[in-house]
Amino acid sequence: MHREVAGRHLFALSYEQTLNHVAPGRRVEAGSLILAEQTHRGWLACYACGLPSGRPPDMTEPFVTIASGWNLELGYRAAMKLHRGDSEVTAVRLRFADGTTTTADTEDDLALFLVDHPAGDSSPNRPYSPQTIELLENDRVIATQLPRQPPSPPNR
Repeated sequence: MHREVAGRHLFALSYEQTLNHVAPGRRVEAGSLILAEQTHRGWLACYACGLPSGRPPDMTEPFVTIASGWNLELGYRAAMKLHRGDSEVTAVRLRFADGTTTTADTEDDLALFLVDHPAGDSSPNRPYSPQTIELLENDRVIATQLPRQPPSPPNR
């Protein structure tokens, strides 16, 4: 899967790897989010974060599992695996404490995000990450969750 954000490209790559250090010969599905951009010297690519993995809990409400990373140079980047439950989720929206919002579609049940670090904030000790994750059906919020907690349905 590929998504372009402000001239930079995010690629979600899935692969199998062998976990010989844990269980010789055991193969597992894994993945990486790669950030690539064209510079004056050609293309530059780097690891952005992993992809969410593992079996999700059996839930009827929609939610996302998250793999993310953050630093001053690249900002916040995330891959969010959508678990639809019984809902029709069309997009995921992130809300940050500084008022920034960004939305990504849920093509292939994966939402990819790249958000620059706020200008003027040079604190490497303060991660820039979303305060709230909203799952949308068109423009309507159908569920919200905190970045590291299970979802809660909106007030209906």
